[in-house]
Amino acid sequence: MSQELLVREAFAVGQVIFKAGDPPRCAYIVQSGKVEISTLHDGKDVVCPPSAPMRQIEGSR
Repeated sequence: MSQELLVREAFAVGQVIFKAGDPPRCAYIVQSGKVEISTLHDGKDVVCPPSAPMRQIEGSR
């Protein structure tokens, strides 16, 4: 396991960061940009709405 507390990573548009069922390895803090969370439903990707706490954080700027 990494000994660093924070590691900066950049991801390309459309890049999958992790998938459901992947073992947990870290937590993510989005410094800039947006993250889309989706799930498979009836074989199709369905985008999940942002959670209420995230909307509150975005609105507090």
